[in-house]
Amino acid sequence: MQRLAQIAKITWAELPASFLRIRLEPASDRGRRQRAQSIGYILIAPIDGNGRIDSVLWRLYHEFCGIIRLRPAAAVETAHLLRKSGRSWAFQFEGDHSENATSHDFITDRFILGDHVSIREESEFHIFEVVSIEPVGTSASSLSQNESSHISVSSS
Repeated sequence: MQRLAQIAKITWAELPASFLRIRLEPASDRGRRQRAQSIGYILIAPIDGNGRIDSVLWRLYHEFCGIIRLRPAAAVETAHLLRKSGRSWAFQFEGDHSENATSHDFITDRFILGDHVSIREESEFHIFEVVSIEPVGTSASSLSQNESSHISVSSS
């Protein structure tokens, strides 16, 4: 209970500076890029100096880490960012309480502007490009009102 009280006092502006808002869009040629902009993910996580998810800060602030899945004409889906054995990461989407969280091998992936990451969707891997990176902690306005309403502090 004391941990929850501490979390409730933290605001976005008080998170470590390494907390970033990373937009991922399908990697494609320029002609297809415009059509694909409404498809993608927004990752909120602490990123280390090598562009990888910082597992130490994730452990301290995991309640603030998450991902938003964006699809045209579909409800926004949110997920918690989970650490799996073997240094891999997974997304646990809201309402999915199965043992099989969607796995994502971010062990070697780096979140650097222009780099690519692979994400498994419905048993197929898709390549996404890091198209924008913004600090979260410096300003709550770096998250749109719609996005910030989907990232919430969990009690787990």
